[in-house]
Amino acid sequence: MKKKFISLLAISLGCMMILGGCGSKDAAPSEEQVLNTIYYKVATLDANDVTDSQSSTIINAVQEGLVRIHNDGAKDIVEPAGAESWEPSEDGLTWTFKLRKMNWSDGEPVVAQHYVDSFMRILDPANAFAYGFLAYDIVGAEERHTADGPADAVGVKALDDYTLEFKLKYPVSYFVSKISYTSFQPIRLDIIEKLGDEYASNITDRVYNGPFKIESWDNGNSMTLVKNDTYWDAENVKLDTIQMTDIAEFATQAQLFEAGELDITGAQTDYIKPWTERADAGEFQKVTGESPSVFYFYFNQDSTSADGILANAKIRKALGLSVDRDVYTKELVGRYEPAYGIVPTAINSGDEKYRDAVEEPLAADSKTYVNNPDKLQELFKEGLKELGLQTDDLSKYELTYLANAGSELEKQRAEWIAQQINGNLGIKINVEIQADWGIFLDAMDKQEFDFTFTGWGADYDNPMSFLDIWVSGGGNNHTGYASADYDA
Repeated sequence: MKKKFISLLAISLGCMMILGGCGSKDAAPSEEQVLNTIYYKVATLDANDVTDSQSSTIINAVQEGLVRIHNDGAKDIVEPAGAESWEPSEDGLTWTFKLRKMNWSDGEPVVAQHYVDSFMRILDPANAFAYGFLAYDIVGAEERHTADGPADAVGVKALDDYTLEFKLKYPVSYFVSKISYTSFQPIRLDIIEKLGDEYASNITDRVYNGPFKIESWDNGNSMTLVKNDTYWDAENVKLDTIQMTDIAEFATQAQLFEAGELDITGAQTDYIKPWTERADAGEFQKVTGESPSVFYFYFNQDSTSADGILANAKIRKALGLSVDRDVYTKELVGRYEPAYGIVPTAINSGDEKYRDAVEEPLAADSKTYVNNPDKLQELFKEGLKELGLQTDDLSKYELTYLANAGSELEKQRAEWIAQQINGNLGIKINVEIQADWGIFLDAMDKQEFDFTFTGWGADYDNPMSFLDIWVSGGGNNHTGYASADYDA
């Protein structure tokens, strides 16, 4: 049977951050500017190999790609960064970028070949980097990445030290936004060769071309970034130091924030209302808005647990709709918006919001199934019958939920999800907690789970940033989902 159903629980991210302190943003700093914030769980410092948003956030702070994406509160704006300007040909098949003159932190100039090297490294099939697919619009890129095609046929070329050219297979209106992603930042092959296996984690002999440099890193606990004085736009970098510390429990974060020892945090649960009131009174600063991100269930369709029931679309659908998104967002977390599709509301398609034109695919089904155990079990049993399995005793089916949870609050949410599924379907759900972010990502990559809960943030402002995750054999498709119809 064709597998048509992909992700079953989606929660659209609405951003609400609270910042300590107030004052004029134009005021000249009179002393060293230090930002104290929570630690980002960095899995790798290799830009070509990065797949998670937390690692990307740090890499983007210390590296500079061709362009940067700035959101003005209404839409994404592509801004010059490593490139001063760019221009497509009349037919849209050739893009030419003029680079600005800028240096690496060791004084070496950043040249066009460093960008070419980055694209060629991510497309090298021997490296098996997950994000190679993002470059498939480029002539010869897919052949290189999937079939060890000739490197010299890939349409990325340094015309001179400060001119970079791309040849595309077809016009792509969002191409510039697409190559803003972390994986396509320039690299130094000499540094990669020097560091070898330590390249993803070594900070001592690293070079940077972004706003900051990594001064120290105690992986899993803390990281310190310092201003990169060789950065081309250093005069507009106001922070001298960013000090990140792991604070797993949100209650502890809240205490430190209110004591002035933590400068920024995301408001959660019971803190949202009082902190909003204090922000409105001028005590804090509040930032809210839509984020182009979504959380969802990830089902391993190759799993052999419970007689391989996750191979069935109706069973996956019943599992996903067993969880009440409204309760999760409004009561357990106290923020975010329920979502019933993989593409969040913040994403545009051309000049219009994608979700204004395309209804969320689970919106109608949610009215039938959510909080309706009879209907959910009926759907679940339909799936069992299609697999030729017994439907008399659902308690005999058992699945393991792999949860990334480093705090007691996150563990409680994982247990709540398991209880929702058990209560609605009557099957047994075992919760396996993995606190280490890197190990969790590795388990997902190897499909060492029955189902898990994960998220995705847009790499560029187009629905394809979410939809192309699920192509057969895709570098970020760790579910076993495959459909020739979907690929087409």
